[in-house]
Amino acid sequence: MVKDIKAIIFDLDGTLLDTGEGVVKSLEYTVEKMGFEPLTRARLESFVGPPIKKRLLELYDMSAETADRATQVFRTRYGEGDIFLAKKYEGMDSCLAALKARYKLAVATYKREDQAIKLLEKQGLAKYFDIMHGSDTAATMTKADIIRLVISELGCPLNNILMIGDSDNDALGAENAGISFLGVTYGYGFKCADDVNKFKNAGIADSCKAILEELL
Repeated sequence: MVKDIKAIIFDLDGTLLDTGEGVVKSLEYTVEKMGFEPLTRARLESFVGPPIKKRLLELYDMSAETADRATQVFRTRYGEGDIFLAKKYEGMDSCLAALKARYKLAVATYKREDQAIKLLEKQGLAKYFDIMHGSDTAATMTKADIIRLVISELGCPLNNILMIGDSDNDALGAENAGISFLGVTYGYGFKCADDVNKFKNAGIADSCKAILEELL
C-alpha cells in the first residue's frame, strides 16, 4: 500500500481514458496529409501518450520544422472531433470519487491543455480534479515540466505527492520531478509488472479497482 500521500497526479491517455481510437484516426489523417510513409497499427498506437512531435522524429527522417508542421496538422484535426472518440476505463468514476474524498487530485498530460480540459469535461471527469495542466501550444514542455507546474499549485511537499501513469514518460517525469510513481498496466505503455519494475515505482495496478486497493 502506498503511504503518506496527500495529492495524486494522473496522466490522461491510457490512464484516465482510452483515447486510442481518436489519436490513431487523426494520426492516419496527418500521415496522409503530410505525404509520409504509412504506419502499421502498432506504430500508430505507439503515439497514444507520448508527445506527437517526439514520436514522429523517432519514426521518420525529418527536420524539426517538418515535425512541427505535422504536429499542428494532427492537433487541428484531433481538436475538431477525433478527441471525443475516447472511453473511460471501467470503474474510473467510482475510483476518482473515492480518491477525491481523501486526496487532492490533479492531471498532468502531454495533450494540449485546452484540448485536455475540454475532453475531461466532455467525459464528466473534470469535476474530480483540483488542477489540470497539459502541454503548451508549441509542444515544447517535457512531462516533468508539466508535472512540476501541477506540483507548484498543489501546495504539498514532494514526498506527499504520487504520479499515476501508464508509460515510461510518466515514470521518468515523476522521478525527474522528485515525486513517487505508481504504474498502471491497462493502458498503452506498460503491459505487465515487469515493464513497470524497470523504473522506480511505489506500486503497480492492473485496473481502477487495483488503484484503490493500493491507495485505500
